Parts: sequence; C-alpha cells; structure tokens
Amino acid sequence: MKKSIMGVLALLWVSMIVLGGCSSPKVKIFSLESPQKITVTSISGEKIEVTDEDIIQQITDNITSIQFERGESSEDTNGFGPIISWYNSNGDVMETISVMSNDTIIYNNYFWTAINGSIDMEVINATLPTDTGEKLVPITRRNTPQWMRQSVRSILGHMKICRRDIAFLPDRGWNGH
Repeated sequence: MKKSIMGVLALLWVSMIVLGGCSSPKVKIFSLESPQKITVTSISGEKIEVTDEDIIQQITDNITSIQFERGESSEDTNGFGPIISWYNSNGDVMETISVMSNDTIIYNNYFWTAINGSIDMEVINATLPTDTGEKLVPITRRNTPQWMRQSVRSILGHMKICRRDIAFLPDRGWNGH
C-alpha cells in the first residue's frame, strides 16, 4: 500500500514538473546584456540602425525596467508599431519586439502589457525619420481631436480599429479637444 501511494505521488510530482515546464511564462522581464546595436523598423518598413551608445542604453534601460504580463495571441491582429531588435557583438539578434503603445508590445506572437512603468515612445520615435521631420505619436483619445479620430476610422474603415490597432500621426500638439 505504501509503495503504491509513493508511486502515485512520484508520478504526480514528475507530471507537475513536466507540465509546468511546458507552459510559457505569464510574466516577462527582458534581460539584454550589452547590446552592440539596435534596429528600429518603422511602420512603413524603413529599417534604421542605431549605434549611438546613449540611445541604445536609453531604449534598453527603459524596456528592461518594465515587467510585462502576457495577454492574448497577436496572430489575428492587423495592428502595427515600430519593431525593435537588439543585436549582440556577433551580430546575432538577442530579442525582437513590436511596440504597439506606451504600455503594450508584441513578443513571440502574444500581446504583452506593462505591469509597472511605461515605454518611452518619444525616444523610439526620435530614431524614426519622417518625410516632414516631425515625430510620430499614436492616435489616442488624449492627444487627437474626435473629428480626426473619426476621419482615420473612415479612411481605415476596412480595418478593425481597437486598442491594439494603433495608427500614428505627426505630433502637432493637438490636445484632444
């Protein structure tokens, strides 16, 4: 009797270890040791290589200071945002994320939301050139007048516009009124 109970407990313990090891983590903190360069790919597909140590450090410190919680799968979304890739000294990609907003990224086909802190979009946008030299900001209720948000929805009417689907406009100081 004791042997069968011990056998069942051992089997249960091994099962928990195996099944627990197969599930992906629900919380992510990025660890990016000494990246040599970063590439930022704009929503238009233009890839910018960043080698300035101060900018690399600023972006890296910002992302590594945030704890992210995994959300839904991102496979069925038509959202977009700048893609950031970190490279080591051998030129190998260390990590790649797509920044959807100041609190949401796509990583490994999932949405991840910041639990603490926020992503510094100004630093990321500053790396991206625009035709007019203006920085880009996400369209939100706080920074864009209602008539403009409605115009964007009509232009992009075939797209599902929701929190994860973010369009960017030049920052002209609109205050949302």
